[in-house]
Amino acid sequence: MSLSFNNLTRLDKGSLADLGSLEILHLSHNSISHIAEGVFKGLKSLHVLNLDHNEISGTIEDTSGAFTGLENLSMLTLFGNKIKSVAKEAFSGLEALEHLNLGNNAIRSIQEDAFATLKNLKELRINSESFLCDCQLKWLPLWLTKKKQQLFVEATCAHPESLKGKNILEVVPESFVCDDFPKPKIIIEPETTITVLGKDIHLTCSAASSSSSPMTFAWKKDSEILHHAEMENFAHVRARDGVVIEYTTILHLRRVTFSHEGRYQCIITNHFGSTYSQKAQLIVNVLPSFLKTPYDVAARTGTTARLECAARGHPLPQIAWQKDGGTDFPAARERRMHVMPDDDVFFITDVKIDDMGVYSCTAQNSAGSVSANATLTVLETPSLVHPLEDRVVSVGETVVLQCKATGSPPPRINWLKGDHSLTVTERHHFTPGNQLLIVRNVVLEDAGKYTCEISNTVGTERAHSQVSVLPSLGCRKDGTTFGIMTIAVVCSIVLTSLVWVCIIYQTRKKSEEYSVTNTDETIVPPDVPSYLSSQGTLSDRQESVENSQQPNGQIQSNGTFWKNSAVFIYLGVGVTRDHSPKTQNYTVTKTITNFLFRKTNKHSSFFCSSRDHLSLSLSLSLLHLSLSLSLSPLSLSLISLSPSLPPPSLPPPLSFSIIYLHSPSIYLSIYLSIYLSIYLSIYLSIYR
Repeated sequence: MSLSFNNLTRLDKGSLADLGSLEILHLSHNSISHIAEGVFKGLKSLHVLNLDHNEISGTIEDTSGAFTGLENLSMLTLFGNKIKSVAKEAFSGLEALEHLNLGNNAIRSIQEDAFATLKNLKELRINSESFLCDCQLKWLPLWLTKKKQQLFVEATCAHPESLKGKNILEVVPESFVCDDFPKPKIIIEPETTITVLGKDIHLTCSAASSSSSPMTFAWKKDSEILHHAEMENFAHVRARDGVVIEYTTILHLRRVTFSHEGRYQCIITNHFGSTYSQKAQLIVNVLPSFLKTPYDVAARTGTTARLECAARGHPLPQIAWQKDGGTDFPAARERRMHVMPDDDVFFITDVKIDDMGVYSCTAQNSAGSVSANATLTVLETPSLVHPLEDRVVSVGETVVLQCKATGSPPPRINWLKGDHSLTVTERHHFTPGNQLLIVRNVVLEDAGKYTCEISNTVGTERAHSQVSVLPSLGCRKDGTTFGIMTIAVVCSIVLTSLVWVCIIYQTRKKSEEYSVTNTDETIVPPDVPSYLSSQGTLSDRQESVENSQQPNGQIQSNGTFWKNSAVFIYLGVGVTRDHSPKTQNYTVTKTITNFLFRKTNKHSSFFCSSRDHLSLSLSLSLLHLSLSLSLSPLSLSLISLSPSLPPPSLPPPLSFSIIYLHSPSIYLSIYLSIYLSIYLSIYLSIYR
């Protein structure tokens, strides 16, 4: 098939489709400048391809894979196409090629191993006087000689000056050197850029050359020259290892749209050839935006929850879900989460309480991401964690009823007795949340049916507990040890008092019988000092005291008074032969007693009767006992009233003892104080 002389300018991908049986194709004498990659795919039967007299230099100089698909091509003609250089991958895919014609092209450079894939090549035609004979061309003469292709190649050096005009086959390998680089060399490549719709983009490309030859700049987009591109070009001299000129070109793209997407390449050309940069991809993206935004949802347990989320953007954003900021949530682990492939709906089946939370829908692409939140509320009918139990209590006890409930939303708890709601009183108390009802000091009226009512927006449940109250029998079960001890002390006092009444009664009776006989002998303990004079003892002065007995049996004489006083002062001091009187309570008691005794002796007329003196003596005795119990754990020795004292003062049977005390307690102190007080009262009442 011949398409020659048709002013064709480009071969786009797919333009030669459905020509799988074609064997010969002539496309010569056109203006083809662009051959899309893969345009010849499918032409497996093609043997001859004629492309002479076109403008496909860019395809050979830079494009790789332009002839892919021509597996059986044996002849390729590229005569007169203004080709200046041959790229390394220019003829990839032509393994069956036998004849290659590159004549009438001012070729200046051929990259090393550019013909390495042509395993069956028999004839290579090159006709050029513009070769740059530097170190990069050193391989070509050796390869031509080895492949025996020198008969069809006419290649002459144009640079450097020392080799100008010489056939490359005649130049020794040592002469191919790189003392300079007149052909531009890319030093800054344009970079792949991802931008957002509407922004301005700038692509930069720089090259250096040791030649002062005029430089031209061009930009390609998808292998096509941009004829009306906005470019900014400038150059500056860099002096290093000779004079080097750097050239820079900047491509400006204003307010980019999707039409600007593609692969951009800069081409810098001078007299020695063209240099092609790498191809930089420009990607124009659009930030994601929601088409459907998720909204709050409420679902009952066991049902299906439905959340919608859809977004647009460029490229199309990916949708991802999170729960409470994490990707590991119950619905995902248990495979209860489903996303329909052709829909924008997110499902959670068999909804559970654990599924409740905040779900985030995130739409993301290479331009950025956006998120939206929705709350899933799970509704559950309230229920009891533990059933209520019936209770049996006694009057005065405390009863506690527990009503622990679950549900969503959390249920409210209300307590009723019968049909009436319970409120807080002095005996009725509730814990926070009303989970516990506490009734203190239960009375018989508290018996009955108690109802726990739990409710939320989903429903209401009730539970009942029957409380039975038993009447209190005997002592309360919760009586304290103090109460028991108090009862024991009172009982002991009563019994002891009864015994002393009997003893005192017998003592009084015997005292009356004894008082009939008058005696002048009164025995006083010899160690009791006399406080009536400066010398002698109390027994030495007893004859000087007159005694008189009234008919009622009371003591009136001053002599009897001093004898009685001595006896009770003896009791008050607490004389003992077993303990030292150096203890504090003993010293205090003795000092007080002696002082009062002296005052009594000096002002004896102050007392109206011997009964007052007796009261004073007994009070001093009680003072001594109290100090002994309270000031220290001093052991109280036996305190006795001698039977040899005169009967009118103190009856012989009246004697008592206080046992040895180990660490006296407060209860014992109280008991003894009460005990002696009762004894004193009864004794004084008898002698009145």
